[in-house]
Amino acid sequence: MRHPGDGKGAYATGQYRNLFTELLGVPQEAVKARIDAAWRTYFHGDGQEQKLYFETGANENGTLAYITDWANNDARSEGMSYGMMIAVQLGHKREFDALWNWSKTHMQVTDPDNPSFGYFAWSMGTDGSARSTGAAPDGEEFFAMALYFAANRWGNGTGIYDYKAEADRILTAMRHREVRTGTPPFRIHPGDAPFVPPATPWPSINNRA
Repeated sequence: MRHPGDGKGAYATGQYRNLFTELLGVPQEAVKARIDAAWRTYFHGDGQEQKLYFETGANENGTLAYITDWANNDARSEGMSYGMMIAVQLGHKREFDALWNWSKTHMQVTDPDNPSFGYFAWSMGTDGSARSTGAAPDGEEFFAMALYFAANRWGNGTGIYDYKAEADRILTAMRHREVRTGTPPFRIHPGDAPFVPPATPWPSINNRA
């Protein structure tokens, strides 16, 4: 059995261990069928009862898509980055790129006066409007890791699809950037109006009592 840290993991070998088969004896074909079915359900299933992944048109970088938090009717950096990790591990480049494009377009903080500059707003309306202006670190961690996986699996493209360069920028900021402070309200993008949270939570048509 492979031991952690021996340099023979999936990143180096290109082969993922299947613990369902190794430890539980489930046939490889059955495992793949179950995973493929889950992908179809949560990414391309019924829009009201099943899927979490929604495409919302395109910009100059291609298709845009978000992962929704159904209970709160928003898109969150955790969900977006987890969705990217699922897509890259299952080999779905189109969906990966669409999620990354939406994240870069709407979530990444580009206003240098915001202490979270370079990171990702943790909650956004599904229309791309702000619901926060600060980061939640697990989102950044999974964005960076998913991008490194993509660089290794598919190679690097150009612009926002130079996966390794994008991951390097996020990781460098997390590890080395000085602490920044400021006085709210903050903006995500320089041209935005200052974001002021509402006095009561946003209503959600999806939150069924």
